[in-house]
Amino acid sequence: MTDIAEQREEVASILFGAKAYCEYDINDVMLSRVLRTVLADELWVDRKFVSRLLGEIEGIARAQHTEAQQLDKGLSLLTPRETEIAKLVAGGASNRVIAEQLNISERTVKAHLGVIFRKINIVDRLQLALFINRHQQISSIWHQENDVPSTHSIASHKEEKKKDP
Repeated sequence: MTDIAEQREEVASILFGAKAYCEYDINDVMLSRVLRTVLADELWVDRKFVSRLLGEIEGIARAQHTEAQQLDKGLSLLTPRETEIAKLVAGGASNRVIAEQLNISERTVKAHLGVIFRKINIVDRLQLALFINRHQQISSIWHQENDVPSTHSIASHKEEKKKDP
């Protein structure tokens, strides 16, 4: 409870585990609702908080979707062999191990890595490993054909559910 509700304090309170956020001068009826809500192990927050939260989630989702598209674009520049080598590097394999596994010379592996680095604009194996691992992480969530749901479409979906008998 607080004297004057503030957005930052509300967000911080909920993030740090508070189950409710409201002002001291809340009326008895509302306080009773807050208590029932909290005792039911649910959150009591202002409706505007929920709207802001949905907006933040949408922004994060859009940013991840954009990142997934950029990573997909980078990988699409690679040949199947280059992709295979990049994934082996991301898994921690050395040039020697990659060469043995693919029945090619270490010199060929190095040549492929040089081309990979230029194509996706990176400078070393660590960046390549981070690139590939991030792609795998994000691609499990987003694929190019997926659209990011907007808060408008979420609201529309909720309204449709209310109309269904």
